[in-house]
Amino acid sequence: MAIRLYYDGPLSEGKSIALSPLEMRYFKSVRHGRGEVCLFNCQGLEAFGVWSEDGKHFKIDRIHRIESPLHPIELLVAMPEQTIVASIIRSVSELGVSRLTFFRGDRSQAPKARLNSQKNLERWNRIAIESMRQCARGRPLEIKNSEDDLFRLLKSRNGPFLFFDEAPDSSIAGFLKTQSQEIFAIVGCEGGWTDREREVANEWREKEWLHFVHLPTPILRAETAVTCAALWSVLSAPLSTGGSASANWGPSGGPLLKPRTAD
Repeated sequence: MAIRLYYDGPLSEGKSIALSPLEMRYFKSVRHGRGEVCLFNCQGLEAFGVWSEDGKHFKIDRIHRIESPLHPIELLVAMPEQTIVASIIRSVSELGVSRLTFFRGDRSQAPKARLNSQKNLERWNRIAIESMRQCARGRPLEIKNSEDDLFRLLKSRNGPFLFFDEAPDSSIAGFLKTQSQEIFAIVGCEGGWTDREREVANEWREKEWLHFVHLPTPILRAETAVTCAALWSVLSAPLSTGGSASANWGPSGGPLLKPRTAD
């Protein structure tokens, strides 16, 4: 099996490429500088070819477009503990979610500086690109951070919204059918939602722009909850690449989830 090496730039047939020192160290440590190589970039392309005699350049002889499925889902996660962010990014990336946004939950313990940190965002993007090496998705998970609370977050998007809640008193039956081209899934941080946040979500539910989802499990850790929410959303969302883009791609049987059309 070819080892996947990242190239930060365009790929084209006949092009001779010098990989970054970081990728060359990875190649030499994992494969001792030998074996078949597959280059990938962030534009959905893979490249195959041969090394030059001195082993410093890789000449591309054929290009392949990656067709792995990506789903039109934005996962909105109340900023959790810093120690679990990397594992969340890897899991969400592997499931083919398009975007991940961290926002300011009432119980988020992260300081405001972390939500504004460009350094953190750059590090998270590197983790997303590294996950492409394993899962072979065509484009990296798009990651953002936001100072918005739940109310402002809902106001800034049209929905439909899936609001994942550990409280068992409200739930939906079956997976969702959606007429929307995009789904927004909302997950809390450690400690769950506050009463204020549930009141905000209930205002949107009354307008049928939001559905509460309670997973039939014991209480989950934050990183497990994010992974489960991502998978649930994938089963409700249409495919954007690598498959039939049906508006009712997910299994039937659940309620119809509608986007917001007016304030």
